[in-house]
Amino acid sequence: MVGRRLLVPRPALALAAFLALTAPAGAQTPGNAMPATSRTRASVHDSLTTSYEVSGVRIIHRLTPANDIVAANVYLLGGVRQITDDNAGIEPLLLEASDRGTREYTGERVRTTLSRLGSSIVVDPETDWTIFGLRATREGFDSTWSVMASRLMHPTLDSAQVALVREQLLAAVRQRGDNPDALASFVADTFAFSGHPYARSPLGTERSLARLSVAALKRYHDEQIVKSRMMVVIVGNGLLVGRQVSLQAGVNVWLAFIKRPDILATMVLTAFVTVIFVYWQRNQERKAGGSSRAQG
Repeated sequence: MVGRRLLVPRPALALAAFLALTAPAGAQTPGNAMPATSRTRASVHDSLTTSYEVSGVRIIHRLTPANDIVAANVYLLGGVRQITDDNAGIEPLLLEASDRGTREYTGERVRTTLSRLGSSIVVDPETDWTIFGLRATREGFDSTWSVMASRLMHPTLDSAQVALVREQLLAAVRQRGDNPDALASFVADTFAFSGHPYARSPLGTERSLARLSVAALKRYHDEQIVKSRMMVVIVGNGLLVGRQVSLQAGVNVWLAFIKRPDILATMVLTAFVTVIFVYWQRNQERKAGGSSRAQG
């Protein structure tokens, strides 16, 4: 289950890497990478990393020839800026509840399919984004991708199953008080970021989770699971060889009912605030180090 992060949000360095990867590049796409088309723009940043777009969604692929395990994360950008004190925890509740059935994988079929494939799907809400990702073998990637896409785009959200998942998240929130490290981190964030969205827990509180209805989840899904919030990172072996149609088809499933773009301003503001905070913290550390040397 998910715990709070300490004062400096972990995405600081990742955001810098993201901005570097999405900058224009003059190099040409190698023969084993996805070719550029009118709907797909590809660029190369080193011999093993390729960045391209499918229907407006940025995809970054890191080739790992050493093994056949594949990890693919969908980053739903925005994090705690997407929520309020009243609906904190709505995104992890929505994504965890999708494990209980979708339009294409009803009832237990989501879990039985993943069990048969030896794959897993993870949900990890962070301060600046929510990770919705898969872990699979190369052979099971296509089928696992299909399950994950169905969970993201077409969850059933049965009221009884949502209530069960809500109780599991409430139990995790209550256990936060039993873990000294998690409690200290939560209290530190609450005070350090008082009045700022980072003061909110991405996992939610007992009060906010208890208030979330199935109707609220469906409304949030329709309004906030949009392509402008998505960035996909794939680390795996050989997925760009002969997989153009499959990969694009999988992304297009996510975009089937998406109509409105938003959240881009949030990405820029989050990056700006994070960089300023990191510079401030480093300046404080340098001052503290200089003071220690002077006393020595």
